[in-house]
Amino acid sequence: MLAKKNLPRISSLGTCFVLSLCLSSSVFGAASHVKTHAHAKVAWPTAVEFRASITAGNFFSNKIAVGIDLQGTETEVLEYKTVGGQGNDKAGFIQKIPGRLKYLPITLTFPISSDLSVYKWRQMVENGNVEGARTNATISLFDARGTIIAQYNLIRCWPSKYTGPQFESTSAGSPTESLTIVCDGLTRVQ
Repeated sequence: MLAKKNLPRISSLGTCFVLSLCLSSSVFGAASHVKTHAHAKVAWPTAVEFRASITAGNFFSNKIAVGIDLQGTETEVLEYKTVGGQGNDKAGFIQKIPGRLKYLPITLTFPISSDLSVYKWRQMVENGNVEGARTNATISLFDARGTIIAQYNLIRCWPSKYTGPQFESTSAGSPTESLTIVCDGLTRVQ
């Protein structure tokens, strides 16, 4: 487990939106905003803080991410035209059936540092060594107390895109670099 002091803070609104997580208030304590639906009160946390890290094979371990866009999975929808039937259905109809399963790209954002592990992993692919770059990875999300609240295993992932920092002398934020990875499997294990 990561030491709490080494984990950066991530804003609640941006992070919850990017990760598409719906977290109950019981995990985070009292909330200041309550929504009502069907006579039931649902409390939504307003000051959620949590941290994220990724371990990718031998490339890096427990690397702190300041942003994660984990889009998940998607099944293609195929349309199948049925041949005419009986009664009012003589012309047939369009039936929707599941097609291939796709694992969508995952974008990770890291604070820029002198650590070259993110760039070197991507460089393996640029040099034609995609098989050498393929590895299993784990993304872990921690609450403010350092407890794992969600964990995802990625199967045979490799970096498909690297984006370096954009430098602006007037920018108040810290520079970041991002890595888009693709995988052959995605499982939420916690």
